[in-house]
Amino acid sequence: MPATKKAEFETIPVGTKVTWHYRSAIGHGTVKGVHEKGTNADNTMYSIAQH
Repeated sequence: MPATKKAEFETIPVGTKVTWHYRSAIGHGTVKGVHEKGTNADNTMYSIAQH
């Protein structure tokens, strides 16, 4: 069984408040967890509680 490779980047911690821009709106929320881990920080998807 091959050893698992440790990720070479850190994900955003759960509970971190985030803001994003989509079209003409600005969203606010809190990170709830990793939805799908990518190969780097730029293509990792997170679960967000919007508020």
